[in-house]
Amino acid sequence: MYFDLSSGKMQKEAVRPVREEVAVARRSGKCNLAGRQLTSVPEALWSFASVKTDQDWWTLPPLERLDMSSNEITDAGLRPAETRGGGRPVSAEEREEQMLIFAALKYLDLGDNKLGSFPREIVATAKELTTLVLCSNAICELHVTPPLPPLTTLDLSKNQMSGLPEALAGLTSLRSLDASHNRISTVAPGLAFPHLITLNLAHNRLVSFPAFLSNVPELGTLDVSHNRLEGELLHEFPSLTRANLATNQLAVFPISLSKAPLLADLNLDHNSIAEIPGDRLGADHGISELRMNGNDLRALPQEFFAFPALSTLDLSFNNFRVLPNQLGLLPLRWLVYEGNPSRSPPPSVQGSAAVLKYLRARCENEAAGSPARPAAGRA
Repeated sequence: MYFDLSSGKMQKEAVRPVREEVAVARRSGKCNLAGRQLTSVPEALWSFASVKTDQDWWTLPPLERLDMSSNEITDAGLRPAETRGGGRPVSAEEREEQMLIFAALKYLDLGDNKLGSFPREIVATAKELTTLVLCSNAICELHVTPPLPPLTTLDLSKNQMSGLPEALAGLTSLRSLDASHNRISTVAPGLAFPHLITLNLAHNRLVSFPAFLSNVPELGTLDVSHNRLEGELLHEFPSLTRANLATNQLAVFPISLSKAPLLADLNLDHNSIAEIPGDRLGADHGISELRMNGNDLRALPQEFFAFPALSTLDLSFNNFRVLPNQLGLLPLRWLVYEGNPSRSPPPSVQGSAAVLKYLRARCENEAAGSPARPAAGRA
């Protein structure tokens, strides 16, 4: 879509015919066949590697980027036909040559199709592939052999996988893995992703944290929300900046902040956390956003009030009867606490700014020797 200044309206860009798109791809090395209602790889594309009619064809770039997303391609549609028009058989040698369209690919997008697996023939041919997008299909598993190419980005989201398979075991160069919105309840043993930066396993059926999380020194973003996770995640996370563990079955604050020194955004909404051990918070940790909406907290440890950069805090729908006055001394800009059986602040004090002002005033009164008040945050 683009905006036409002459008409003042949004206009839909013209879509080149498939043969014309393939012809352009011969010059650019990039082919976009997304959203064309294709059920199989077009014949014009299968001949990409074998047609040598262009002048100086040997100087043309190989096909490095192919987008066939948002079509209706099936597993069979990713394999060369065994016959041509008129029923003439295609030899095994010809089909092997046709598969060479995948040989130099670095980027392949097959998202939003009707795939049930990723064909072995492509895996065996696409040795240069670094980015593979297979989201929004009906994939149940990946074949172990032949091994997948040395991918750095893999998107398996919105499929029907029941586990993270052994086929991923060799992907030691992987930097981004998205397997969200599946049915994953198991993780194959021996998986290791030492260079992983982004991991999304949200909306699955995991009950425990994957073992490979014990060695992800470069992990920056973790999303395991909307699972059935229990337990704790007390490994070293030297690069982690954002973690979403919301909507699980966690009973205790699961991360040791001293082992995740760069963590700035932590979401623990909708768990069953009733306790925050003080030794999990670290000394003067730089976390800036903490969400704990919908838990079972009644009190906060003294270490909680030493966060020097905490600007966003959501404690709504817990079990605080008195909101801790010391929260007023934190550098908060946004504080949410509704849904608690709290008697303090009174209902007349509304909004983050007013609540924080109220809490600071109570702290100042206590420091000036006003009559003692109930312990902060205690039932």
